[in-house]
Amino acid sequence: MPELQHRLDDDLRAALVEADTIAWHWDLDTDELRNLDQSLRPLGHDLATVGRTQAAWDQLIHPDDQGPLEAAWQRHARGECDPYESTYRVRDARGQWRWLFERGRIVRRHDDGRPWQAVGTCTDITERVRAQHAAREADARLEQIALHVPGVLYQFVLKPDGRGRFPYMSPRSLELMGVDPAAAMSDSADGLETVHRDDRAALLEAIAESAR
Repeated sequence: MPELQHRLDDDLRAALVEADTIAWHWDLDTDELRNLDQSLRPLGHDLATVGRTQAAWDQLIHPDDQGPLEAAWQRHARGECDPYESTYRVRDARGQWRWLFERGRIVRRHDDGRPWQAVGTCTDITERVRAQHAAREADARLEQIALHVPGVLYQFVLKPDGRGRFPYMSPRSLELMGVDPAAAMSDSADGLETVHRDDRAALLEAIAESAR
């Protein structure tokens, strides 16, 4: 049975690695961080050089992120949250920063309540963070463009049930049409009501034709 459990544990760790996730175990009394080699491998670091302790792992964390990570851990240690979660950057062997999402909890305490052992996972979310940053930059560029075009930029979506909505409408809609963009994005009727009643049927048919 121990051999079977060992194989199952190896299979589970392998599955986590395929999902860019590693599982760790921290002994606070010795500061030993088990499975640290799995964390270092995708970063290109040598375990023999870095070491096997939480203190060694901390040396790889971006200085700006060490405080928030420690604060999240302390809130958990005080019993204010369970589990704790934190997103932070670690330096890989090339000197570049990778983003990790860490989630963990204390599983054993000493008789006096001091944390003894903790377990958790770290997931590499670098590509997700980069995509989010790129999306925010694209949104910012769009806003700058929208402020300078002589008209209104918008995105209109026609749902399968025939209802429409505006996922985006530029701020100049308020100046040019008297339509609050936030209101239009909340209720598309606010934007369509600005169209003369004699022209609405033709506009709606054009939208339907475009959808077809």
